[in-house]
Amino acid sequence: MKVIYCIQNKVNNKRYIGSSKDWYIRKRMHLNQLKRQIHHSITLQRAWNKYGGDKFSFIVLEELLDENQLINCEQWWIDNTNCEYNICKVAGSSLGRKPNELSRKRMSEAHLGEKHPAWRNAIKSKSQGGKNHWTQKKSFSKKSRKKMSDSQKKLFASGYQHPNKRKIIQLNLELKPITTWDSINQAASALNIKRGGISNCLNGKSKSSAEFCWKFA
Repeated sequence: MKVIYCIQNKVNNKRYIGSSKDWYIRKRMHLNQLKRQIHHSITLQRAWNKYGGDKFSFIVLEELLDENQLINCEQWWIDNTNCEYNICKVAGSSLGRKPNELSRKRMSEAHLGEKHPAWRNAIKSKSQGGKNHWTQKKSFSKKSRKKMSDSQKKLFASGYQHPNKRKIIQLNLELKPITTWDSINQAASALNIKRGGISNCLNGKSKSSAEFCWKFA
């Protein structure tokens, strides 16, 4: 049952609006989170705690046949009605939500260890590598190929250099130059350090990498 729904406070009529491809499962999820004090909407959670669960109604606002219209319809309801308990006013987005401690712990554990095991890489390589890559299967028209070629020629003619092929300077933490490398790959390989760390430093995402500072020559 694809629906736009609301959770309404019977005392003050304040509402939380959402959408779901399966209304019954989503309703149970909301109830479970509210009872366990872990709902993502802190305003709804506080109201639930203050007034009690019996003061809230779960109401179906609109039933849809096409699930692809859920987000658009949800956004219409958010824009045209009061939904005080919605922290985020953009349908389908998690902007503004603050994960609780349990959620943060789970996200942290999910990012630890081996990101892509060998068996997964093998399947991905077989299905997407070589002749199976989308660029090998997709056919570009002569006009499109010429546009891409002209765009690349114009870019490099203006003096552009690919970041991986630009010379970089290795400095100590006091910002005194140590040596110059022909590329990120050369420095990373010679010093046996992560290329991504150097790249982050060069792009201003971190101040140093592998106890060195880095900048483009």
